[in-house]
Amino acid sequence: MPILWKYLLKGYFQLFILCVSAFVSVLLVVRFQEIALFASSGANLYQIALFSLYQIPYILPLAIPISSLITCMILLQRMSSCLEITALRSCGFSLASLSYPLFLTGCILSLVNFTIASEMAPLTRTLAKHLLHTITSNNPFIVMQRDSPVTLKSFDFDLKNLEPGKKAEEILCIMRQDSQERIGLFFAKELSIDAQSIHGKSLSLLSSVDPQFSGYDHLIIENQESMQMSKNTITAHLFSTDWFAKDNLLPLKEALHKHRTEKGNLISKTGLDLVRRVFFGLCPLSFTFIGIAFGLHIGRNKRKGAIFTAFFLAFLILGSFLTAKTLAKTPILALALFVIPQPLAILISMRSLLRISRGTCSC
Repeated sequence: MPILWKYLLKGYFQLFILCVSAFVSVLLVVRFQEIALFASSGANLYQIALFSLYQIPYILPLAIPISSLITCMILLQRMSSCLEITALRSCGFSLASLSYPLFLTGCILSLVNFTIASEMAPLTRTLAKHLLHTITSNNPFIVMQRDSPVTLKSFDFDLKNLEPGKKAEEILCIMRQDSQERIGLFFAKELSIDAQSIHGKSLSLLSSVDPQFSGYDHLIIENQESMQMSKNTITAHLFSTDWFAKDNLLPLKEALHKHRTEKGNLISKTGLDLVRRVFFGLCPLSFTFIGIAFGLHIGRNKRKGAIFTAFFLAFLILGSFLTAKTLAKTPILALALFVIPQPLAILISMRSLLRISRGTCSC
């Protein structure tokens, strides 16, 4: 390996590891509420540490590109300010030869980021859900706590924390079934739990029957003086198994197989998820382009507005990603937001590099 490569890569990875560590720490703090809610489920210290570890692959696909951008800009601006770039160019090194090891590193990081987004993140997401499912199966009553991380779709609970040895009064549960436009209501005068079962007093259930059944009263009201249900019965009906088939939980091979089986295109749900993984894969390379293009400068004076331009392009890419995630009902627009910003940022960066190579972008 050439001495210049060793010098550049040593400085690069020293800054890169520092940046990634900082971003992982900061983003873990952002996810602290989810970790704290998991801890409130009765998990032990080992399970809490494992659940926290499972959050890191969620963070890395964003931390790696941003760290690439910051590392390239700091490294090249430092070398430019110390006139190291000018000295190397006067010795016959072109901008292409100076940038090549950083571009190569960006390509390697892109492969790493794509692997994390496509394989590690779905795996750890599944493991985290499985861990949460295991704890909930052991103690299914935690779904009845307001501060529990377990949520049930289309259910609203009006109930404070219910602990063994205590009781809750005047519990209200509303169940919505949007597909058939039906609603159900459950009310209990008193609920209490022990190690194996849940007990209720003065229970009422209001529900409705599909209007297609004629000759029946569509409103059903059932009252029960007392009730007892075992923990195992609740666990058996608590979760469905279809969450394992969600697109963001599938590894790349299975996601591609599902996409082929469904004969979908890029604007299908699975197709957009595959595009999202490719987006994360290209991010480190795109951000490396931006960092090199706007980190280099000629002469003693820094380029005016270079830092703002670089971070504007980074914000454009990340902002487009966040916006695309909210546009599930308009898949064509979401696909455009995934695809367009990175090539556009690379073209702007290449234009800037071309001007530097010609000596027309010194400040």
